[in-house]
Amino acid sequence: MGKVIVWADSAYLAIAKLYPNWECMVHERAKRNQPLSREQKIANKLKSKIRIAIEHTIGKIKSFRCCFERVRNMTAQKQAQYWRIVAGILNLQKLQKPEFSMFLAITIKSSS
Repeated sequence: MGKVIVWADSAYLAIAKLYPNWECMVHERAKRNQPLSREQKIANKLKSKIRIAIEHTIGKIKSFRCCFERVRNMTAQKQAQYWRIVAGILNLQKLQKPEFSMFLAITIKSSS
């Protein structure tokens, strides 16, 4: 299995402890009498922007009704093909937005 990156909010702090091999992008929490630093707040905002893009994509996938409806007489291979088509359509829609193209370029640079 490849590298796993998990984007979660601060309710899932235990994920990093349960799965040490995963890269967990969890929000920082302020502690009593220890407010978040400026850098932590900026990092949390960036994580929120990425998470909301993921959540919106999941919502759009559900609008294709391939997630929650059972399709009869469809082999696993055809269903996988259907998922790839839906993912391709959504990726094309995302690539047409200028803010996503900028994020994609940043992600590609940092991963190489």
